[in-house]
Amino acid sequence: VEDQNGHLWFGTDCGITKFDGKTFVNFTEEDGLVGSDVWAIAIDSRGTIWIGTLKGVCRFDGKSFIPFELPEEKPDPSRGVTSAKIVHCILEDSQGKMWFATNGGAYVYDGKSLTNLSEKDGLCHNSLNDILEDKDGNFWFATHHNGVCRWDGKTFTHFGPKDGVNGTEAW
Repeated sequence: VEDQNGHLWFGTDCGITKFDGKTFVNFTEEDGLVGSDVWAIAIDSRGTIWIGTLKGVCRFDGKSFIPFELPEEKPDPSRGVTSAKIVHCILEDSQGKMWFATNGGAYVYDGKSLTNLSEKDGLCHNSLNDILEDKDGNFWFATHHNGVCRWDGKTFTHFGPKDGVNGTEAW
């Protein structure tokens, strides 16, 4: 991702790396990062960097890393790399809410409280790889085991082979 100052941030299996155009600087658990195996990075509209790792989520305000607690979920051993706290994707939606793709569905943080959307709500599978908000405000979920589904805020719609989406693992 690129921050408001033009710095590039990369997630790696050894932490995050910032590139200012000339120099690379690395941050790891020794610097306060919640985990060094990074799977997702997002920068919200306030400039806070959110980092999703194998060990959970934290925020970076430019000075310090602040852990952000999500509930632990059942690891999915079919994924190869997994944990009870892994976050595969982080998204800020058009309303300023933060979304987290986990093995337990999507967690949504509105700045005060955390809610969960999962199979019990109609999500096509709990093991999420990606989340996208489209221009109409619908949310699309790429799952690891059951293709793609869309949520319009009330109803989930699953898209599979009969709809033209081949394969069950979507990213």
